[in-house]
Amino acid sequence: MAGWGTIYNNTSFALRRQAGELARLQEQAASGARINRVSDAPSDAYRVMRLRAQIDSFQVYSKNLGEVSRVLELSNNVLIKASTRITSVKQLLTQVASGTYGPVARATVAEQIDAILEEVLSLANTKSLGRYILGGTSSSAAPFVARRSDGSITAVDYQGSQDELLVPVAPGVEYVGLLTGDSAFRQEDRQAPVFMGATGAMPGTATSTVRGDVHLTATHTLTSYSGGSGLAAGTSSAGGDTILGAHVLTIIVARGENTIRLDGGEPVTFQGTEQDLQVTGPAGEVVHVNLESWAGFEGDITITGTGKLTIDNSDSFTNLTSFTDNVAVTDSGTGRILYVDTTDVLRTGTEPVRVAGTHDLFGVLINARDLLANDRNLSTGKQLELLGHALTALDSVQQVVLTKGTSAGARLQAMDALKQSMETIENSAS
Repeated sequence: MAGWGTIYNNTSFALRRQAGELARLQEQAASGARINRVSDAPSDAYRVMRLRAQIDSFQVYSKNLGEVSRVLELSNNVLIKASTRITSVKQLLTQVASGTYGPVARATVAEQIDAILEEVLSLANTKSLGRYILGGTSSSAAPFVARRSDGSITAVDYQGSQDELLVPVAPGVEYVGLLTGDSAFRQEDRQAPVFMGATGAMPGTATSTVRGDVHLTATHTLTSYSGGSGLAAGTSSAGGDTILGAHVLTIIVARGENTIRLDGGEPVTFQGTEQDLQVTGPAGEVVHVNLESWAGFEGDITITGTGKLTIDNSDSFTNLTSFTDNVAVTDSGTGRILYVDTTDVLRTGTEPVRVAGTHDLFGVLINARDLLANDRNLSTGKQLELLGHALTALDSVQQVVLTKGTSAGARLQAMDALKQSMETIENSAS
């Protein structure tokens, strides 16, 4: 038989248990919930906690989905507007290509394209929710930065990230939240450079890194003469000669007349006292000759012109003293390199160079504007030829923009479908 101590303890335990049960029932009555703590029903409580965590998670995902959808919709709109502006420029260039526009009309079109360029730059730097939508993972600063001269855009550099920003939108699922503007506005199918001038320059053996359309300028610095003839550089040689590389002067003395010709071109009569005789070759090359020390030499004289190569009036230049097949010319503004085969370079001049498959929208617009303004004093025929290439480049870049816009639109549809699925799951878990 149990003692009084045992009976007391059992009774006290029973009373405490009843009191606890009463308190629990009162709490349930007050809260309206069957489970208020884990101990009320451990297995059910853990299930409820998991459901609550799942609901909280779905709410976060739903918020992310909403933000991603807004940004993708805005990105799609930006790309559509950019494509519309490209179409406007193509229409302008097509009108100019008809050949009916004079210099004044072409200059007016250049101003219109400049205004479109500014508008496209603003579009490319669109913000949403405090972030630049085309900067990829680097979304806090403007992805496209313009370089200017006298207020006009001379280049646009992409300074955003090359990585698209991924946002979690479902368990184990990440989706692109911010696109990269570089891939939205630039081709990535590099072809070999095409040289479209008359200097004699050709593509070098290495792979160039310049993009789009650039202008290679070859200038003259010095003309040297082989010994024994008594001939020397004329007083205007440094700034006036247009030869580069090896050339031949030929002196003929016949019937009391002295003549000199360059590379078989038209003969020029001389007396032998000239300090700055201009001689022109068959392709228009010019050399200035000092004949004061000529002592009757007849025959061929080898002369060599050396110079410099620059890209787009860059501050940096490459000395052209040896004419090899892979001379590197660097653009100081971008650090990109054009490799040039100079073995057949014969004359100075500006050489348009086109690198198909690397054009970007801003570069094409800048090039078209500058061609129309004709700051390089090109002939009308050359202007129209290069504007035709610009029109082709615009077509290619527009395809890139449209493809990126289509991709953004498809992603947006996928986001809408995923959002509906998430809402269904969230409602069933509530």
